Amino acid sequence: MQQYMETLLKKINYPTNKYDNFKNAKIDKIVGNKEKTKYKFYITIDKMLDVMDYVEFEHLIKLNFNNFKSIDICFNVLNKNKMDIRNYYKLFMKRMGEESKLMASLENLFLNIGEDEIIIDVENYAQKLRIESILENLIKFFTKVGYENMKISIKVTNDSEIENEIKQDLKIEVPKNILEKKQEVAEPKKWTGGRTKRGPLIVDAENEELVIGNKIEENPVRLDTVSMAGTFIIEAEIFGKDVLETRTGLRIITLKLTDYTDSIYGKIFVNDEEEFNIIDKKLKQGKWFRLKGQVKNDDYSKELTITPSDINIAKHETVERIDDAPIKRVELHAHTMMSQM
Repeated sequence: MQQYMETLLKKINYPTNKYDNFKNAKIDKIVGNKEKTKYKFYITIDKMLDVMDYVEFEHLIKLNFNNFKSIDICFNVLNKNKMDIRNYYKLFMKRMGEESKLMASLENLFLNIGEDEIIIDVENYAQKLRIESILENLIKFFTKVGYENMKISIKVTNDSEIENEIKQDLKIEVPKNILEKKQEVAEPKKWTGGRTKRGPLIVDAENEELVIGNKIEENPVRLDTVSMAGTFIIEAEIFGKDVLETRTGLRIITLKLTDYTDSIYGKIFVNDEEEFNIIDKKLKQGKWFRLKGQVKNDDYSKELTITPSDINIAKHETVERIDDAPIKRVELHAHTMMSQM
């Protein structure tokens, strides 16, 4: 064991009977910021720590350097194994589950693990949507625990559900206000290129903050509190967008929305080409929007979907969460015969 590594273990009071975990380990470097408030330890290790040992080591590091705002550890693992990857994935999902119960349900998904790639098998697009919302953080976590350059992809295994969802989009239920209310039975219908009439989505074209509809004055609710059908106001970031054009010329914009407490689909129906070009240009991925609309359960994805009547561009500031309490929070896990429950 490298001398600096041994010194660190003694400083944090790491149990001596577990020193073999760091038998050939070495501290490569310690990097701090200019203000000397944040530090990151880079450690090379033969094989990855057992998950519980990792949690203990991480806790002791942060406990004994609690005079700094941030202390982090990045491992370089020389000998990797698949079991470690599965266990660390579960650890990540447990921590995400502390923020959202829906994330905890993804803990036991099947992982197809290759040399430098993980394929996460999900059952439907709703699960895929949730994984995509945290994928960047998951990759960062695996890099941190020693699996750098690990590629992570998502595969929907329930092919029949995919087919049903595609068919449903093709025969999409168009809101009643989009359909022409008046029909003359006596006269033959005029062909309009497959398009239907409805009122304009863009109410005030000169107002850059309005995407569709009117200004939303009410405050939004968190997505993890939206658990039933009804009218809601949410504020979320777009992290995915798809456009489907039906044979009738109707365009359906499907948004993937998250406020990092949970995720939801959004669907907008546009049958005017000029309006579509304006709306599609404004709805950029990575931007935050405030939406007001009807939320209902989708029959195929079994997930809540919002159909907005109003969308505004939102001014959203990212706030860094810092644990500045004198006594830091410690997560404890008890493993019993009922743990699998």
